[in-house]
Amino acid sequence: MVNLGRVTDAQKPVFYYVFQLTKKIVFEVQYYYCGGNRYPHFSTQANVFNQPKSDWERCGQGQKEVFVGFEAAMEFYKKWDYCHCKDLSREQYSEMVWDLECLTVYYNHLFSNEREFSFWDKAEFTKRRPKGIRAIKRDKMALGI
Repeated sequence: MVNLGRVTDAQKPVFYYVFQLTKKIVFEVQYYYCGGNRYPHFSTQANVFNQPKSDWERCGQGQKEVFVGFEAAMEFYKKWDYCHCKDLSREQYSEMVWDLECLTVYYNHLFSNEREFSFWDKAEFTKRRPKGIRAIKRDKMALGI
């Protein structure tokens, strides 16, 4: 999880999340700086692997089509899409971090505050079994939601 200890508007911590929706679908959420660390950048992606997981069947901005049936991912996307490619206030950033933590209840995830995950990291990650109802209930109780 992102450490919000001393977050300022000037430099909010970078994060990269990859959520496994199925064995073929991942949802990526990123907040990082580009242009010599001067420009904050927030983005989401919906990516679908082809059958042998050697390439993407679909990737990028197809969330509305890909997230059908994945309520938690769709809610996050609809809530935060207006911030795509924009800076976030400290309050927005903190709220988004909480929303991301809530997504971890529903989906297996990878997290890093240092680097983006490679295609092959994601392909290997999706070999896991997606979260079942018992795990979701357990994680909801642990998080208090």
